[in-house]
Amino acid sequence: MGDEANDAAQESAAKETEEQADEYVPFFSDGKDGRPADMYSGFVPCLPDAVASMDIFGICVSRDTFGIPEDHLGGGGRVKINRYLRAVSFIALFDEHKGPIATPEDFRSIPIELYTHESAVKNSLADFNKTGLKELKASGSEWLMVDGVCSSRGVRRITYSDGSCEFISNFLARHVYGVKAVLKNKNVRFEMETVTEIDEELYKKRLSKFVRFVKRRYGDKIILNCASGSEGYMDKDGKYRQWSTDSRYNLET
Repeated sequence: MGDEANDAAQESAAKETEEQADEYVPFFSDGKDGRPADMYSGFVPCLPDAVASMDIFGICVSRDTFGIPEDHLGGGGRVKINRYLRAVSFIALFDEHKGPIATPEDFRSIPIELYTHESAVKNSLADFNKTGLKELKASGSEWLMVDGVCSSRGVRRITYSDGSCEFISNFLARHVYGVKAVLKNKNVRFEMETVTEIDEELYKKRLSKFVRFVKRRYGDKIILNCASGSEGYMDKDGKYRQWSTDSRYNLET
């Protein structure tokens, strides 16, 4: 009788496992029969036509978690990215905007390739005008993926002629170049300096604000991408390139 009960328990457990497997689908599938792509093994609940909504606060190392599978592996489409706040430091995110309000056209008029992309215009506006928090609050996303790579590159401090100052993010040289161009085109007198050693108290205060904000906004639906830097990258043609030779990061700033 004991053996029969044990067999029944094992059969029930196997059935439960099989039913659970039916309730999940690959996070990144090959787009054909639902099998996961070879390089990925994440899963999300299989709800009919469900789409997980996501915001990203970080750089391409987080964005490409979704973009590369969708573009090249036929998967990733179950995740909808509502707001990708690219290369914004949490130090600048919580700063008060002291300069003039920039418009999309201010950045579009700058003759560099970056600002032919509306996403770049939108992100430069968010960082300079300090609207990132407002945009994350209004995104409607359930989830957040965040990495801290941008904040490791310090910030730029802008000091205006009246003595007021504010921070902007320092990760993208093209963004810094763009902000300088906008201010010059508006005939604003200013000085800009790189700040790589952030005051410890300021750093702790801004980081605490960021943590409190994301916990209130997203609850426990936060993915921390513990990414590290690299000296190079693979371009769209599959060729390895050094960041040090990439003009996107080496504009005269």
